[in-house]
Amino acid sequence: MQDDEIWLGRAFCIPVRGSEKFSPDEIGAVLNFTCQAANIVDATSLIRKECLENDLVVMGFEYLMCKAYMDREPSDYEAVLIERLSSYPVQFHDVYTYKSDG
Repeated sequence: MQDDEIWLGRAFCIPVRGSEKFSPDEIGAVLNFTCQAANIVDATSLIRKECLENDLVVMGFEYLMCKAYMDREPSDYEAVLIERLSSYPVQFHDVYTYKSDG
């Protein structure tokens, strides 16, 4: 796998309405991910699909960057996810949820 096929990012999501995976007071989630895709369009499509399978709707990205053009080395967490890409094209482990302020 080449660096120009590896995408790293952070997605902001909301739980699917009525999801049993999240409590009703959890209104959002943030997850860091890696993805193997030929281009950014394919990467966003794969990430969207994987999130939906986990009852999350992607609302936006803090960043979505091709590894070949990053100006930093991947974090230890990202490096582990990159290693796992050979088994599945989208990798994330930790999903951080947050509740309403109200």
